[in-house]
Amino acid sequence: MATHFQELGHEVDIYSFALQYPNFLFPGKSQYSDEPAPAGLNIQTKVNSINPLNWFKVGGELRRAKYDLLIVRFWMPFLDLA
Repeated sequence: MATHFQELGHEVDIYSFALQYPNFLFPGKSQYSDEPAPAGLNIQTKVNSINPLNWFKVGGELRRAKYDLLIVRFWMPFLDLA
């Protein structure tokens, strides 16, 4: 979706997780990928799902950026409650 918006001429920033789960709750080997980020995308790894103070910090950053559109994707109930 991000690359499609870029192709249409829009500036796109992606905010992703710096920490998604506490390590003891993570079901796999790691919550981090060893693969390089996709080329041409501005991905900010800033969101800490378990630190509410971080939510305010990132939320303030999003507010100050004054984006025309903000798309938020929820894919697990824990984050939907946030």
